[in-house]
Amino acid sequence: MTFVAAVCVLALARSGRAASEAAPAPFAEGFEASNTLATAAVQGQVAIQRGSAFKGDACMTLTRAKVVMEKQRTEAALPTFPVREGLWDCGAALRSHLYSPDSSYNGTARLEVLDAAGKSLNRIELAIATADSPWKTYRKRVELPADASSARFILSMEKTYGEFAVDELSAVYAGPVLRTVRAIKFASTAVGNLFLPEQPLRFDVTAECTRPRPESERVATCVIRDYWGAEFTTPLRVKLSAAGTNANGRIAYAAVLDLTGRASITRFMAK
Repeated sequence: MTFVAAVCVLALARSGRAASEAAPAPFAEGFEASNTLATAAVQGQVAIQRGSAFKGDACMTLTRAKVVMEKQRTEAALPTFPVREGLWDCGAALRSHLYSPDSSYNGTARLEVLDAAGKSLNRIELAIATADSPWKTYRKRVELPADASSARFILSMEKTYGEFAVDELSAVYAGPVLRTVRAIKFASTAVGNLFLPEQPLRFDVTAECTRPRPESERVATCVIRDYWGAEFTTPLRVKLSAAGTNANGRIAYAAVLDLTGRASITRFMAK
């Protein structure tokens, strides 16, 4: 017979320390400067349009005709600006007059994050505009990784034709990421975490972190719940030990959670 595995809810002790470095300079682009287009890497028909901006006099427009929709990439990659690890508040104003049978036909604003060598680490979607939409502002908080060195806004038309306009791009550093635990995982040798009565009831617990944790913080508190979510044990504390660095570059801490012989749990074993 089998044992229905209980759900483990884990929480790792954490520190509230914040970084003391000076905040990076904010980035802002309103397309008012005469050389804005010259400093961008563009594909397709991209222009600076004056007289119909969200704010000020100018905005950037991306335009594509139906006849070249499937052949021509329409995109503008703006110059990079310095960033660092942490939380960033990004903003944009978008306007669109696009063919959009569904939301995948759109104009998109993304933030591309690069490392010190200029290698792309990620492209984060910030906002999309579809169909006929007047000027609308968007705000999104994003989290940049430890190896982030610079970033740039990338504006593109996806699958569609028409006109896509962008104005008032911004990126402001909002503070450090205090959450250094990226994942807490548990696994067992039992298929599907379903245990036979004679099997030891053990889970391998692994915490993946972006920064080293002092020994005082290497403790996982585990709460066992039944199928309906009710707790039926007192919280269990498990001491984790350093387990090297995993393939994602995260620092791992591991322990074994042994529930074998606990009467409050083994009563769920089928006889």
